[in-house]
Amino acid sequence: MQQCVYNNLIFKCVLADSWFSSAENFRFVADLNCHFIRPLNANRKVALSQSDHQQGRYQPIESLSLEEGQTLVVWVETVDFPLVLTRQVFKDGDRVQGHLYVVTNDLTADSVCIQTHYARRWRIEEFHKSLKSNAGYAHSPAHRVRSQSNNVFLTMLAFVNRAAGAVGSLAALNLKKSFCLKNLTLTQRHETGPKEPQHPQKSIYSIS
Repeated sequence: MQQCVYNNLIFKCVLADSWFSSAENFRFVADLNCHFIRPLNANRKVALSQSDHQQGRYQPIESLSLEEGQTLVVWVETVDFPLVLTRQVFKDGDRVQGHLYVVTNDLTADSVCIQTHYARRWRIEEFHKSLKSNAGYAHSPAHRVRSQSNNVFLTMLAFVNRAAGAVGSLAALNLKKSFCLKNLTLTQRHETGPKEPQHPQKSIYSIS
């Protein structure tokens, strides 16, 4: 992230899994004037007020009466600013399969906003997985920082070109189908009205 700031990359929110949910990381992102959305383990302790936070009165998240879709302002140990906590429930029909506690330092965010933004993290994971599997990201023999940086850049460039090619092929296919359908409609219009008997011909309604 420090490198991203040094390179003048603009970002407003940082997503990560629970491995990066330490108080130190919270403070680091907040010092960059950015928002973060991170999950917390159920046994992580929080305070329900600034007074409790100052007096060291914390309780595990799992002991809170937090309903699905509800938000709660909490304080985490050694973090001097409040966070918004919400609980996301995963269901299979009416059966609860699991739940996830997520926090953010954006005090204006509601539960839907938090969950919607955090859901994008999985797409980022898929992006990195595709880099490794399809673009040879993990097979670089480079050892120097400069060479590794070039490899990362070129790998991402190859991924983008490949994705753009796939999108272009799909767009071309859709354009071809649209063109065929328009021609089919025009042909049908020309064939309306009385006709003289004709020899049997192959169907014109086949579109490949």
